[in-house]
Amino acid sequence: MLLADTPQVVSFAAAYGGLKYPSQDITVTFKTDPSLVDAYNLKNNSSYVLLPAESYTIPGLTAVIKSGQTISDVLPLNVTTTNLDKALKYMLPISITVYFRIDTIQRLEKDITSLAALTVSKDNDGGPDAGEGSKKLVDGDYNSKFLTGGFPQDFWMQLTFPAAQILGSYTITSGNDAPERDMKNWTLAGSNDGTTWTVLD
Repeated sequence: MLLADTPQVVSFAAAYGGLKYPSQDITVTFKTDPSLVDAYNLKNNSSYVLLPAESYTIPGLTAVIKSGQTISDVLPLNVTTTNLDKALKYMLPISITVYFRIDTIQRLEKDITSLAALTVSKDNDGGPDAGEGSKKLVDGDYNSKFLTGGFPQDFWMQLTFPAAQILGSYTITSGNDAPERDMKNWTLAGSNDGTTWTVLD
């Protein structure tokens, strides 16, 4: 900077990074942080001193990155050098705090039941294609259901895949009526040969 009676302006702003433009305005708040001078000197083996408060003005520390843009409006830092010691090096740290928030975590799910052949130990009286036949077990429709009479305690359903599958999760949804018919206990097992079974859940 030049030694001058009139303030000299240094500008700063915030930038948005990522694959897409922000879909809404982002308000960014800066702050002066004198504590960073010592940390900078220690890391870089330098000898900067804090720029005296009477030697600068900052009209504002809030900027906005507008929707669809990547750079905020520019903020000015006005520095007056007349009272500065030419033998020293000065620094004014201006920082920004960024909060990366994770509000929800969702498991990426993919329905693989359509890849398998379905068999059951007892089907609906009308067969697998009936209105409440076994095909309703894996049709992905919460409004349909499978129903078999007699409520057999040893009922099983089996999905046979053409190749081994790795499962991260599974879901079972109860029918839309008669909650007394819903399953209460079950075992999820897997097999590579259809004979030896390993309990998964």
